[in-house]
Amino acid sequence: MNIAARRLLSLLALVAASFLCVAMAPEPDPIPTKWQLDLRPGDLRLVSLTNGADGPKAYAFLTYRVVNNTGQDLPFVPAFDLANDQGVVLRSGQNVPSGITAQVLQLVNNEFVQDQIGILGTLQQGPENAKDGVVIWPLPDLLTDSLTVYAAGFSGETKPVLVTDPATGERVRRTLRKVRRLQYSTPGNLVLDQSKPLDMIADDWIMR
Repeated sequence: MNIAARRLLSLLALVAASFLCVAMAPEPDPIPTKWQLDLRPGDLRLVSLTNGADGPKAYAFLTYRVVNNTGQDLPFVPAFDLANDQGVVLRSGQNVPSGITAQVLQLVNNEFVQDQIGILGTLQQGPENAKDGVVIWPLPDLLTDSLTVYAAGFSGETKPVLVTDPATGERVRRTLRKVRRLQYSTPGNLVLDQSKPLDMIADDWIMR
């Protein structure tokens, strides 16, 4: 499939997904009714790294800071997904060797930044107890026009919905969580240059 055809299919898929989301997915409450952490995303960057005897591979990494202003200490167990315009969704940390994590931490060059395992635990109240983190994804495909990060674990808001089970055709109940959505424009081939962060084009909360 040539690039033009692939981009057309991607556009059609995004349009269809948008209509489905509008029709099916509920919106978060206009004013938060549950606890919500202050997530301050840093830059999304791309890099080529080599681990041991393996050849160079492409990775994306995102830094962030989280502050607990809820008035109570809370368990902090974040989950970050990265989706491309082909509908491929990757969970951060999966298929990321420890050697790659160590290299990314060196690139970030911040002694307070923790990887996604080290940052887990109780998040105490107040800006003086803020935590800095980094999450990493492998990039199997460099041809994409957009990347989207979904950050969960930063809000206690949930909503039940009824969906159709594709295997049985039956209507089943599912719980959606309020997540932060960060969207980035990446026209054409991704350039693996960590000195140039990707352009963020949208930042909002959704139910997912």
